[in-house]
Amino acid sequence: MIDLLDRGGFWLGFILINKSIVWRGPFEMVRKRIFLVLLTAMFVLPAAGFAADDPNDGAVAAGGLFGLPLEELMDMEVISVTRTKGQSVFTSPAAIYVITQEDIRRSGLQSIPELLRLAPGVQVSRIRADQWAISIRGVPGRFANKMLVQIDGRAVYSMLFSGVLWETLDLVLEDIERIEIIRGPGSSLWGPNAVHGIINIITKKVKDTQGGYFDGIGGNYDSIGSLRYGGKAGENGYWRAWGKQRYSNDFPTVNSDFTDDYGLTTMGFRYDWDDGDSDTYTLETGAFDGRFSTFFPVVDLSSSTMSNQDTELNQYGGNVRGRWEHEIDDTSSVSFQAYINMNTFSIPGNQIDFRMDWNLFDIDFQHNFEVNDDHAIVWGLEYQHDHFNSRGSERVSFVPSTRNFDLFSGFVQDSFPVFTEKLKGMAGVKLLDNTFTGFEYQPSARLAYHYDERQVFWTAYSRAIRIPSRANLDLLLNTIAPSSTLITTGTGNKDLVSGRVNSYEAGWRLLFSDKLSLDVTGYIMNSDNIVDVRSPVMQTNDITSNTEGIELAVDWQASESWRLKGTYSWFHTKVTRGSKNIEDNTPQNMFTINSYKNFSKEIELNTNIFFQDRINEDTDANIASWFRLDTGLVWHINKDTEFGIWGQNLTDNKHQEFTPSRFVNTGASEMPRSFFFQLTRSF
Repeated sequence: MIDLLDRGGFWLGFILINKSIVWRGPFEMVRKRIFLVLLTAMFVLPAAGFAADDPNDGAVAAGGLFGLPLEELMDMEVISVTRTKGQSVFTSPAAIYVITQEDIRRSGLQSIPELLRLAPGVQVSRIRADQWAISIRGVPGRFANKMLVQIDGRAVYSMLFSGVLWETLDLVLEDIERIEIIRGPGSSLWGPNAVHGIINIITKKVKDTQGGYFDGIGGNYDSIGSLRYGGKAGENGYWRAWGKQRYSNDFPTVNSDFTDDYGLTTMGFRYDWDDGDSDTYTLETGAFDGRFSTFFPVVDLSSSTMSNQDTELNQYGGNVRGRWEHEIDDTSSVSFQAYINMNTFSIPGNQIDFRMDWNLFDIDFQHNFEVNDDHAIVWGLEYQHDHFNSRGSERVSFVPSTRNFDLFSGFVQDSFPVFTEKLKGMAGVKLLDNTFTGFEYQPSARLAYHYDERQVFWTAYSRAIRIPSRANLDLLLNTIAPSSTLITTGTGNKDLVSGRVNSYEAGWRLLFSDKLSLDVTGYIMNSDNIVDVRSPVMQTNDITSNTEGIELAVDWQASESWRLKGTYSWFHTKVTRGSKNIEDNTPQNMFTINSYKNFSKEIELNTNIFFQDRINEDTDANIASWFRLDTGLVWHINKDTEFGIWGQNLTDNKHQEFTPSRFVNTGASEMPRSFFFQLTRSF
């Protein structure tokens, strides 16, 4: 079958291309373009006869993906479900998806936000060159507030805006080991705000990044340079230092003339020490400095008019993280971690004159142990302190200008067999007390039925909460309502309570063979006390909604030199009380296809397909459905040097992906067609 597909790819492509001319599916734009380009890239080219002399050798030269059996990828250990090692992707009773280092390298995507497009259930919409709207299972926005993001256990979720400043997260992508993405709540382990999902970015151990590494990218929009070097310090210590510089040109704008080019510099240092027996230590520090642009609505108080100011936005900061892990015995271990995040966000002059300094300190203790070989228990304690200090103007400010936020929490989770070894249970709860909303609780219960070695069924119930941000409570903004000349002062609401979600999930994982796997998840979420931002700016807990969805992921080793991966997501929200805006801002259908093809030991072709259904269909901010094709030809010059030529968004000159809120940032850009060259070198 596989040999026939490789030989007959041209004719299959020809038949389907001609069939697509008369096909009348629901996606009108896809009908016009998808089959011609997709099948050319994925069928015609692989069938052109460029088979490697030894496909397995070719795979190793191209990074080793095809040398790793599919079962081994499914058995990859992850930490996001249990906070401990030993849980595999295949047996996890949660909707988990892992973006591996090989996925990162072969995708050609050059930022963490863009890489998240590879996962099912994750909506990634680029607002401008320097801004993204990212969410899991709906409610996207510049500051999507129901998704927890961590880098090596250090949270980068901001209690200032309830979200992530994605543009400042810029690591050397080669140093990322994997990205674990859980769709659905994880609050019983990871705390508040892990409501719709968790993104855990896990970097490589320092001893795995020894020597030098350079990555240079130049194109019509992006210029990126990365440099990393690692060495040994003594008998048991390893270190690495890295720096990265990024510059992006202006994207085409949608409705206004503004700039969205930006420049960002990031750097970091990490030291790992392992005594070879029971103790490991990590000390890490990093910093960033970025110059961005912002298109901000500003009210002229003297004339009662509002205009959009194209002005500069400065962001800079740093972090320090320390971690100690101690193995007590074969079944018990403890860990202790502390970190500090320091961030400054400022818009100088230009009638806005706003600055916010936000510092976070977090300390975390965790203990894992087993009881009678039947119960695997993990418990822990955490304290988090946030300090906010702001300077504002009569147009935008925070009242009071200084505020502190404290959070104390503890959790426990037990994993155990239920009646039989084939049925595994997991139950846990996180209790917390915080400055903004007081006492909260977040329980969860999960079951996984191991039908046989190739099938797992699982189900889960979770309750999760989202704590209001400081912007929800304290923001003061002068604005003008639509079709009006009256200045209205919008303020935060100090009486807001936490938003709540009760989530019900079920999933099925199947290994059809050692070359084909399927992962299916269905879910229902009942949400209450969602914050509604009304016109002009009045924040209330008025929205109640019901959400349901289906997510699929397929992984197929089509031949020894060709791998195909695909995802599909269907999503639907119905608001039962309050504003229906959140019904309109999430696409109902999304899918991705990734093709990794080795032509020979030295040459590979990588192709990505992305599709997003239309959003805001019945509003003025309607976004048409869009389809995107990326492809890159990569030449492994030798084992240390790699050169690639990439094209992105090849089927569109440009397309819009999202419209931001008029109260935060009114400027929107279009995603353009782009090209770049990439050279990587290890030394």
